[in-house]
Amino acid sequence: MTLVTVAICTWNRAPLLRRALESLGAIELPEGVRFELLVVDNGSSDETPAVLREHASALPLRVVAEPEPGLSHARNRATAEARGELMVWTDDDVQVEPEWLAAYVEASRRHPDASFFGGASLAWFEQPPPAWIAESWERLADIWAIRLLPPEPAPIDRTRLPVGANFAIRTGLQRRHAYDPRLGRRRRERVSGEETAVLRRLLADGESGWWVPAARVRHWIPAERLAEPYLREIWFGQGCERALTRSGAPRPRLRLLARALRAEARYRVSRRLSQPAKWLRELERAQNRWGELSASPR
Repeated sequence: MTLVTVAICTWNRAPLLRRALESLGAIELPEGVRFELLVVDNGSSDETPAVLREHASALPLRVVAEPEPGLSHARNRATAEARGELMVWTDDDVQVEPEWLAAYVEASRRHPDASFFGGASLAWFEQPPPAWIAESWERLADIWAIRLLPPEPAPIDRTRLPVGANFAIRTGLQRRHAYDPRLGRRRRERVSGEETAVLRRLLADGESGWWVPAARVRHWIPAERLAEPYLREIWFGQGCERALTRSGAPRPRLRLLARALRAEARYRVSRRLSQPAKWLRELERAQNRWGELSASPR
């Protein structure tokens, strides 16, 4: 019998978590495979415990608490607690398709030398995006952790990596590659990239991964995230991530400040004179620069 660990880290999103758990109750498993659902509660103060109790009898659910705030702390706790030979990561704001887990199991058997796997993440909008986002959707989709895949499996390379809401990794290898506590969402902070850092490190070490198009989830995108302030937060967080993970001597803060001011000026001019495709690029650059300045050593 093969045991797979499905891991979810959650904090104060009880209504979304309920829908995620309902979708997990409908997954289809191959013969000889069972799964445990490991939910790490990262200090929720809403109705999360009650939602978990609702599903305790219908799912192979195991709940553990991680009081230290931060997604990386929660991921590391899940890794330590996992009992399966394969860890499949998803989020509390997705709905998985019935064949999702079976697709990962089949891929792990078809590619025994591969270390990790990534699936498709489809947009699940609360409301249609505004025109200025729809026009630039192809370049903006990564912001909402969207991954559209070709129909056939393919190797993963550094140019495009799986999203944290939908990837699988062999548990023994995951235990040797902890998540960096400096990265990952921490309450209201938007710094992310904890899973990207791990996957890049694996590829640099010679490990391999495969895309699994049949492992599909739908990722919830609430209306408030389809707005400029959310893009600002994400791009600011990416700049923070860049500063935190850069090797070598830190860049002088005065130089970083000058770069941020120049990028901000270009954005403000572009915002008045240009189409969204142009001013969005300038906004991204400016917010990256401000994030990099914010996270650089003082």
